[in-house]
Amino acid sequence: MRFNTLLTVGGFYAVNWIFSHASKISLSKVTNTPSDWYRTSLQIYPQVAKADCQIQTSAVDFHGGKIVHMVPTQCTIANNEHAIYVLGDSHAGILAPALTQISASQAKVVDIYTFPGCSYINFQAPMQGQFSPECIAFNEAAREHIANSAKAGDLVVLSSLRLMRYGDQWTYFNYPDMYEKMYGPAAQAQRQAALADAQQWLLPFTQHHLFVLFTQPTPIFKAPTFRCSDWFNRANPICVGHNEQDRPELERLRAPIVQAMTQLAKGNPNIYLWDPFPVLCPADTCTTYRGDRPLFFDGDHLSNYGNLAIYPSLSNAIEKIQQGPRAQQSLQK
Repeated sequence: MRFNTLLTVGGFYAVNWIFSHASKISLSKVTNTPSDWYRTSLQIYPQVAKADCQIQTSAVDFHGGKIVHMVPTQCTIANNEHAIYVLGDSHAGILAPALTQISASQAKVVDIYTFPGCSYINFQAPMQGQFSPECIAFNEAAREHIANSAKAGDLVVLSSLRLMRYGDQWTYFNYPDMYEKMYGPAAQAQRQAALADAQQWLLPFTQHHLFVLFTQPTPIFKAPTFRCSDWFNRANPICVGHNEQDRPELERLRAPIVQAMTQLAKGNPNIYLWDPFPVLCPADTCTTYRGDRPLFFDGDHLSNYGNLAIYPSLSNAIEKIQQGPRAQQSLQK
């Protein structure tokens, strides 16, 4: 009896020790290097300069979604008069580490309006009819809230998933031809209507003399990186593509989206485009890794380390837009 009790107590402490030391004994790359995977802070990386400001962050519920509010405090530089408003689905929220660093280094207030699965202009179809009533209500409320809160010269960053997924965290969809799925004859009329619809959704921003920055599509992958990062997952049926994609294929998939964005920007001097794709895929083959560190958490969301990769480019784009016409000339239109 006493021996059984010792086994039970010993087992209890052993299990607790295992969980508390999981990062040291686990074989999983995700568990061993969580700060590279989960969005935390870019200040953990030595190549990132010490922040010029401390950031106070708060989150409030907003029409079914969230507003994450970042305020720079205790700055060693002058506070910037211009604010940044970020709007979109989870691809807006996933930029939080880079945006926090931008807030800290440029002394700008940043508000992130995000509703998972709820894009703001994805160029696939008009907003009404494509998304749920809850999503439309959120976007309408966010649009009006930003337009009424912002002042001329402030920046609205629109970041959403604008390509179809090959799969999600649970399954691979196995589309025989992704390009046909996205751009077949049935989809073309919807996409043309989406472009006209986008102009109406942008109007409250441009009428208030706000700058708008579209994030162009990033690479997408056929499998969730975090589930396929280790040797013992190689036989998992969901791990399609070996964490790689051909760049020409992805360039072809995103070309109509880029073209639509470019058309909008040419028609309005306050609309700009920022392209993280060359940063995330500089070679002929796109990969979810840079060396042994993850750029992506799953098939399309950036990891914390991915935020580090795109941070200099995004920070530079935002700074140039709000510096004035001479700096803006070097940005893509």
